[in-house]
Amino acid sequence: MALVCRKLFDEPSKLLQLGRFELTRTLGRGGMGVVYEAFDPLHAERIALKMLHGHEPTHVCRLKREFRALAGLRHPNLVALHDLFVAEDGAYFSMELIQGRDFTSYTCDVDDARLNAALRQLCEGVHALHGAGKLHRDLKPQNVLVTETGRVVLLDFGLVDDVSSLSGSVAGTPAYMAPEQAEGQACESSDWYGFGTMLRLTLQARRARRHSIPRSLERLTERLTDRTAAWRPGFAEIVAVLGDALPSLREPRAKLVGACESVVGREAELRWLAEAYEHSKSGPVLVSVRGEAGVGKTTLLRQFVSTTAVAAHALVFSGRCYERESVPYNALDGVMDELSRYLLSLPSSQADRLCPEHVQALLQMFPVLARVPAMRRVGRSAARAHPLDLRTGAVAALKLLLQSLAVKRPLLMCIDDLQWSDADSGRLLGSLLCADDAPPLLVLCSHRGGPQGSNPALEEILQLAGRAPCVLDKLEFELGRNPR
Repeated sequence: MALVCRKLFDEPSKLLQLGRFELTRTLGRGGMGVVYEAFDPLHAERIALKMLHGHEPTHVCRLKREFRALAGLRHPNLVALHDLFVAEDGAYFSMELIQGRDFTSYTCDVDDARLNAALRQLCEGVHALHGAGKLHRDLKPQNVLVTETGRVVLLDFGLVDDVSSLSGSVAGTPAYMAPEQAEGQACESSDWYGFGTMLRLTLQARRARRHSIPRSLERLTERLTDRTAAWRPGFAEIVAVLGDALPSLREPRAKLVGACESVVGREAELRWLAEAYEHSKSGPVLVSVRGEAGVGKTTLLRQFVSTTAVAAHALVFSGRCYERESVPYNALDGVMDELSRYLLSLPSSQADRLCPEHVQALLQMFPVLARVPAMRRVGRSAARAHPLDLRTGAVAALKLLLQSLAVKRPLLMCIDDLQWSDADSGRLLGSLLCADDAPPLLVLCSHRGGPQGSNPALEEILQLAGRAPCVLDKLEFELGRNPR
C-alpha cells in the first residue's frame, strides 16, 4: 500500500527510502538482515542493498568485514561492491544487482558446453578470491547466480576471511563444509570441496533428466570431495579437466586494488620505522608515509609489522580508510574492530581489569567495543553523553585502556590510505597523541599526496600537535618508486 500511495500521490515514505537510495522490492531475508533492490539516483542505476535488521555490534562488525574483504577486488565472476554506510538510520552497503538463477537450477539442464563454461567461470571466481588471500567458506548454489547471458557470479561474502588470519572458528553451511573446515581449519582446498559438492548436486540433477555424465566430471567430483584436503585438486587441475572453455578469462590471479608485493631496496625506510618504534616505547610517535598509488606504502608497513613488530611481541591494531565508505571516525574504525577482537580473546577476568572507568562515551563513539562483555556491562545503563563531552570522555577512556595494554606489550596502530579519512578522526587521534598523559604508542599511517596535500585527519593531528604543551615525536617521509 505504501508503494501504491507513493506512486499515486508522489509522497515519499521512510519505509521506501534509505539514505539516498529508493527501495523498490525485497530480494531476500536472513537472520541478520535483508537485501533490497533499490535505485541509486546519484549514479542513475538499479542496485542491490544489504541492510542489517538492527545495530547489534557483532553484526555491524561482520557486515563491515564482509564489505571490506571484497571492496578493492574486481573480477567478472565476483559481485561488485559499491558503498558502505554505518549511521543512525542503519548499517548497509550497496552492490551490483545480479538477476539470474541459482547455479544448480541453471546447470541441471543446459548442454555440455554451457555446463563447462559455467563451471569454469565459478572456478575463476573462486581462484580470484584465493589470489587475493581470501577464503569464501560458504560455497553453495544459493550463493552463485547465473544471468540470462550465462555470466556466473559468486556473491554473499558474509563468511569471507583472510587466509592468514583465520581464528579457528567453525563457519559455513554443514552440507557443503569440508571436514577440516568443520574443525575450524579452513584452507583453499575447503572452498574446492564446496565447489565439488555443488558439482555433485548438478550431476545428480542432470542424471535425473537423463543427461549423459562424462566420466571425467564424475572422477573430478570424487576427488574434490575427498575427506583429505591434500588429495583434492586445485585450480590448475580443475580447469585442465574442464578444458579451455573460457580463454578470455585466463588472466592472473586477481588482487586487491593498489596491491604491491615487493620491499626490495627499502632497507633505509625499514630502519627509520624501527627507530620510530624504539622511540615509541617512551612516548607517542606518529609516522606518516606518503607516496603515489602503487609505490608500496602498504607493503612497507606490512613488512615492518610482520618482522620488527611481531618479533618484539607488540600489540598491532590495523585499520584502513576507504574512499567509498561513510563511517564515523573512519580512520579508527578498523582499529577499534581489531581492538574489540583482541579484548574478546582474553580471559574474562583479564578483560574486566582492562575495562576503563567512564567507558560510556567510548562505547557511544565506537559501539563495536560493546561486543566485549566487560564493557557492555559497564556502559549498558549509562545515559548518552552530550556531543560536547563525547570526545573528551572517549579520549580519556581510550587513553586508560591503551596505557593498561602498554604495561605488558608495546603498542602499534597501523592506518592505511589516510587520504580518505575524516577530520573527526584526526581530532580524536590528535587529542590522544598530543597530551601529557598520552600512552606510549606508535601510529603508522600511509597516504597519497604531498606534505601539504588535502588530508583532513593528518592536518588536524598536526594542528593539535602545534598547540599542545608537549611535543609529539613525528616522522614523515615520501616513498618514491623503487627502481629494480
